[in-house]
Amino acid sequence: MLPRDMERIAKLRFIYESDDTHCVNLLRMKRAPFFQLCDLFRARLLLRDSIHNTIEEQAAMFLHAVGHNQSFRVIGLTFRRSIETISRYFQKVLYAVGELRNEMIVPPATSVHPRIQNSRRWYPYFKDCLGAIDGTHVLARVPVKMQPAFIGRKHTTTQNVLAAVDFDLRFTYCHRCSLFHCLDKFYLVDVGYAVRPGFLPPYRGTRYHLRELGNNRPRDQRELFNLRHSSHRVTVERAFGALKNRFKIMYNKPFHPFKTQVKLVLAYCILHNWILRHGHDEHVPSEDSWAPNNNDAASPNDVYPDMHLGLRRGIVGLSRCGRTAGVKKDKGFKEVHLNAVAKQLSEFSGLEVTGTQVYNHLRKWRQRWVKSVDGPKLTDEKVSKVGSSSGKRKRISEEEGGYMTTMTQAVQNVVDALTTPVYNEMPPGLYNAVLSIPGFTDEALMYALQNLLDNKALGLCFMEMSDPHRVLWLRTFLGKHYYI
Repeated sequence: MLPRDMERIAKLRFIYESDDTHCVNLLRMKRAPFFQLCDLFRARLLLRDSIHNTIEEQAAMFLHAVGHNQSFRVIGLTFRRSIETISRYFQKVLYAVGELRNEMIVPPATSVHPRIQNSRRWYPYFKDCLGAIDGTHVLARVPVKMQPAFIGRKHTTTQNVLAAVDFDLRFTYCHRCSLFHCLDKFYLVDVGYAVRPGFLPPYRGTRYHLRELGNNRPRDQRELFNLRHSSHRVTVERAFGALKNRFKIMYNKPFHPFKTQVKLVLAYCILHNWILRHGHDEHVPSEDSWAPNNNDAASPNDVYPDMHLGLRRGIVGLSRCGRTAGVKKDKGFKEVHLNAVAKQLSEFSGLEVTGTQVYNHLRKWRQRWVKSVDGPKLTDEKVSKVGSSSGKRKRISEEEGGYMTTMTQAVQNVVDALTTPVYNEMPPGLYNAVLSIPGFTDEALMYALQNLLDNKALGLCFMEMSDPHRVLWLRTFLGKHYYI
């Protein structure tokens, strides 16, 4: 026997005879589901043992590739096989896993799930819920001519995967299967979906995730519904998290053709459901420790309810710098106030903002304000120096002092504009003109009225419309915002 054969046999024996911990680390599943999967392939003749390669070794090479995102060249060094051999058996195992889709990805049960039935928070409000639907982005490697079609908000090439998950974290729909739909049943979805039969999104413009509420209790029935909705819909995010924790190839661009990449996503969901038949492991995140994804939450103003308050406080501090005694006037603003504004901007935008960048923008504002705000203008007179040796430090002249006072007043005007509510005049008869239109719910009409009040020109135009045109505009507007 050659040394490489002895090394391969020793490697396989270590995998077959190791405990569940080592088997999960190497093959991403425990020993029991691994050997039962190999027995199923053997019984259904989906895979066959060869003279030099058993079904267990074929499955181990496949799981090693998708579980650790390793190229065939690296796996060949591990299992002492050629690249052609590994590639050939990789495709065979991928086909065998795909043949299990009809029995592993099955429609959810129409009965009430025990998790809902045994909870006072969810029963009977969600008793007709079948599961949750969401999408995720999986990194993809595509030809150059196809890349523009696969670049979205992730700024890299990805394939967008849509899936449905039941409350046991099992996938009931993937992009290559059929979505189960039952009358009077629905799936939980995010705000990106319309209100349609079979789909239940949360309220728009309302706090959604639990960490947005913090220690505050829900203020009304909408926030309470969104809180229950988010705690239930988090199951699909946990399922995607378990899928990506188990198969690391989803975090990196794979080494396979795009057609194979599409088949691999379905194979991941099938293997995930197969593993869950034998219980959870460390790759499945617990519900208590799971941090929800806020990409589909409410607007930034709802996610950061104190952002505008903190930003206004920082601007007020900047405006008071010119009037505070003992402030060093080399920059005109205190560092603590610059850093406070930078911190609030960083939390709001998700980008790193420094106090120096805030100060640089203030300098640009100062150049614009001096042209529009009435006040003393700077002259070309030289400023007297302090001391006769260095000549580097200069005293602020009266013109600059008056200029700083003018700029401070301008900043204070901005702060007053932010803090003072603005009341727009409502076009006469707008309320009765909107609420008297038949065929729409009061909630939808109030939403349209709020939009007309925010846009005075649009409200005046609405009053000039004829009745058929008003109905046409309402249908278009409400349909665009998912109210009909």
